[in-house]
Amino acid sequence: DLKGTPDPIITEALTVSPDGLETDPSTPAPGQKEGSSEEDLDSLCDGDMTSQQIKRTVGNGILKLGLWFLENLKPSPEQPNVIISPLS
Repeated sequence: DLKGTPDPIITEALTVSPDGLETDPSTPAPGQKEGSSEEDLDSLCDGDMTSQQIKRTVGNGILKLGLWFLENLKPSPEQPNVIISPLS
């Protein structure tokens, strides 16, 4: 039963840096700005944002994640074709 098991390819993409070294996805690399903070997330929950602002914020987050993947995931002999879709 694999329903509760994360996809090993996705897990690897989140925990292995482009140079093949394992990294902790919860901490940014040296010189890399942290993607979000609890303060940023709190602003989504305090009721001050409109539905349109929340949609735009989520869309920007998906865009940033997609760009990060394009910049950092490199094709390898095992996986020569890297296809990234935030909606798949």
